[in-house]
Amino acid sequence: AQYSFSPDLISPILHSVEVLDNTSLRIKFSEPINKTSAEEIQNYNIDNDVEVLTAVLSSTDEVSLTTSEHNPGNYTIIVSNIEDLAGNIIDLNFNRLNYTIIEYADLLLLSTYDFFKGEDPTIVYDRSSNGEPLNLAIEDITCVQWLKPNGLAVISPTKIISQDLPTKIVDACVLSGEISIEVWLKPIKLKQSGPARIVSLSANSFGRNFTLGQSTTDGLYDIYDVRLRTTESNSNGIPSVSTEPGSVTKSLTHLVYTRNSEGFTKIYLNSNEIISDSLGGDFSNWDDSFPLILANEATNDRPWLGEFYRLSIYNTMLSQQKVDSLFNYSNITDVKNEKSNTPSDYRLDQNYPNPFNPNTKIRFSIPRRGNVNLKVFNILGEEIVDLVNSELKSGAYSVDFNAEDLPSGIYFYQLITENFSDVKKMILLK
Repeated sequence: AQYSFSPDLISPILHSVEVLDNTSLRIKFSEPINKTSAEEIQNYNIDNDVEVLTAVLSSTDEVSLTTSEHNPGNYTIIVSNIEDLAGNIIDLNFNRLNYTIIEYADLLLLSTYDFFKGEDPTIVYDRSSNGEPLNLAIEDITCVQWLKPNGLAVISPTKIISQDLPTKIVDACVLSGEISIEVWLKPIKLKQSGPARIVSLSANSFGRNFTLGQSTTDGLYDIYDVRLRTTESNSNGIPSVSTEPGSVTKSLTHLVYTRNSEGFTKIYLNSNEIISDSLGGDFSNWDDSFPLILANEATNDRPWLGEFYRLSIYNTMLSQQKVDSLFNYSNITDVKNEKSNTPSDYRLDQNYPNPFNPNTKIRFSIPRRGNVNLKVFNILGEEIVDLVNSELKSGAYSVDFNAEDLPSGIYFYQLITENFSDVKKMILLK
């Protein structure tokens, strides 16, 4: 048999930037990059007089940066002269990204999970810089699938549980009397009951400090439900606070639960405040022996099925402005708002790179908030995947499409909004 190999002529692009704290960033590229160029600090430029102090290639396609101190605000990082393993230099059309620094003085990130597959595939790593990492162990690896470039799909019942006691979470929240839970997720099923545990700090089905779950009311309506133990609720976190019936969808969702020390509580979906409630008391009755668990109860009797993309826990209430910042900036590659300026019209750009194998980026712009649907079809007109199906704010967005499981050929992607529709062609070459 004879084989022919095509040289790698595709330049790397800057894929995402993640804020770890006000002096630490982690940036990700579209492919493995050259170590020498990656660790040259002159190849990174940040506006507003922020200086890059060190650059370390932390994995084949990720670089950890330490910087001079950021003040709260918006920033742009520009990357130059970065080479991939074939010597291709970064594409100057895709070498910059915007990010936001939140007021860390009153926003303490206790634990955060970005669901990038690490060295040990049975571990979900705590990426926060707060104390000792609170890593989580996947009980049955056959029940999950790691997603590319990041994400974890729980496809059958298991639990993901902390290896150590979450002392840093309990101590910090008891001290402040406040808590916020932020998660990017995508439920696999709408009808999940129990409530099905998305994230829980609990011992069993009847004893908890907090639980964020998905449930069904009257067997018909799908809701998110939060149970929080205080001195004015019971050990099961009852009474709970819930979203409106029908608020759960199978689309990628940014969900935030936040409460201050006076008991004032809010729930946000995709940066929209949908619930405002009150639950008095403090956290002095919290139990520090409970583990942190994802996708189930500690007793394995409240499973949740779905995809995790990011989870963060804070010991402070998040303002609307901070929720907006977390929604507009994220490392979620499914759909990301890239620009803060409002576009003047609707636009669907040609995917890049094209032809591609197996990853490509699709960019689009919408001038006003509305429902957005982005789909991929094969040459026969059969729908392959629903990439976006949710309400988005005005802005310029990018979506990463992975065609690893598809054969070579011609495909089409279509953007549909309330006032606009467009279709473009892309070519997958393997």
